[in-house]
Amino acid sequence: MGYRTYLNLKIPGEPQTIGTFKNMPTEIILIDNYCIGKIYFNELPEELEKVIEDYETMYPLFIREYTDDGEILVGLLLNIFERIQQEQKDKTKNEIAELPDWFTTGINPIVRILKQALEENLIQTDDWVQFECY
Repeated sequence: MGYRTYLNLKIPGEPQTIGTFKNMPTEIILIDNYCIGKIYFNELPEELEKVIEDYETMYPLFIREYTDDGEILVGLLLNIFERIQQEQKDKTKNEIAELPDWFTTGINPIVRILKQALEENLIQTDDWVQFECY
C-alpha cells in the first residue's frame, strides 16, 4: 500500500455520566484515519499552492522539521478539496485517473462529513484537522 496521508479529527464530547469513568471527558471522532492517498501537504501542485496563498489565515503546520505530519485548518482543507472537486467535475473515472495525484483523490465523503459538522456547529473553520503519513 505504501506511504500515504491520513486525516484525523476529534472533538470534545460530553463527560461520562455513569460508571467508573463518571465525569471523565470523552472525544467524538469525526474523521478517523481517512486516507487521502499518496499525496502530501508539503508537495502541493501549483494550483493548490494558489489556494493556500489565497487563504486568509494559516498554512498547514508541520509538527516538526523534516516530517510530513501536521495539522491544517478545516476551512483551508475545505478550500483545497473544493478546488479538487472543480478539477474532477464532469470528468469520467478514467479522465480523473489521468490527472496529477492530488486531483485523483476521492474526497467527497470527507467533504460531506466536514460540511455537515460545520452546519451542526460541531466544528468551526478555524479548528484543526490532524494529518499523519505512514
